[in-house]
Amino acid sequence: GGLMHAFKFPFTGIFVGGLSVLFITLIALNSRNLKQDIFKALTIVLLIKLAVSPHSPIAAYFAVSLQAVLGFLIFRLFSTNLASILILTVVTFLASAIQKIIISLWHAIDQYIFWVAKKLDYNTFNSETLVYLYILIYAVSGVIVGFLIRKITTNVDKVNLEDMPKNIQPSVLKTTKGKKRNLFF
Repeated sequence: GGLMHAFKFPFTGIFVGGLSVLFITLIALNSRNLKQDIFKALTIVLLIKLAVSPHSPIAAYFAVSLQAVLGFLIFRLFSTNLASILILTVVTFLASAIQKIIISLWHAIDQYIFWVAKKLDYNTFNSETLVYLYILIYAVSGVIVGFLIRKITTNVDKVNLEDMPKNIQPSVLKTTKGKKRNLFF
């Protein structure tokens, strides 16, 4: 895959994705523990990819991981048969095509940002910085919201409904069909 990308070989995703689906299918056909075997193979592939071509973009690692996870899910749900192989192959190829389109758009946006930055005489800003900033905002927000959710659930666990006055117990509502329903399920 790395050589095909280096020589800008067209339709690399079809060849690399096809080999990926072939290997995942062979693992599924010969595995006694599908989850363990696929994720063991994924770990080995990612480590080799990192060692052989550390310059690979992060999207390549996501693509390989997505293929393994999809292979595991599809073969676990539908077993290994023609339909499941076709589903995995088509989804893998579509993901590759969409990834190429996104990367092309990213490069176009990058060029536009460089042009604007040059006009503003500010040359250290690019789309990659924007993407990392965007991801960082979501990651930090995830940590903050996670702590808030944990605090809320801890406080909810401390509430004892039996100690509450009877007039503020969860009320019973009538629905449009006349059935009674509890406000808190």
